[in-house]
Amino acid sequence: MFWSFRELVSEHYSDWSEYLSDSLTPADQRYFDSICGNEAPLEQWANSLLRLCEFLALKSQRKVMIFVDEYEAPNNRAYEHDFFKTVRHILYDYSRG
Repeated sequence: MFWSFRELVSEHYSDWSEYLSDSLTPADQRYFDSICGNEAPLEQWANSLLRLCEFLALKSQRKVMIFVDEYEAPNNRAYEHDFFKTVRHILYDYSRG
């Protein structure tokens, strides 16, 4: 489930790579590249979509929202394979930091 999330986020980063390339600081570019290449450490994925929104907002000078189609698919798979309770607790604990 987490791997699928990483793949999805990496694809979104790749989609915006060219647009953002001239607006990122060197540190932000390293972070961006690690997500884009699906190589970022575990702790960086929790806020990866938020960071992408921030990068896009800074570049465009507009508020940004990212809509992810089929966001419920991983939860549905967890439910179908009888491990939704485990996933729910992991996500809840992880989101609380």
